[in-house]
Amino acid sequence: MDPFNPEIEGGIDEDIQEIVKEPLMFKVLLLNDDYTTMEFVVEILMLVFAKSLEAATEIMLIA
Repeated sequence: MDPFNPEIEGGIDEDIQEIVKEPLMFKVLLLNDDYTTMEFVVEILMLVFAKSLEAATEIMLIA
């Protein structure tokens, strides 16, 4: 069996199209505890979720 010759049984079929889906969205919770500082929460919101300083601070204060 030759994987590079589609004419031979079991070879590569170039007509197959791959279906690509968008990744699922997840909900993320940041817990309000005695060890996590407000500055850390703002930094995570800015670095991981690409929020501005103002938006990250507002999100942190809402919870």
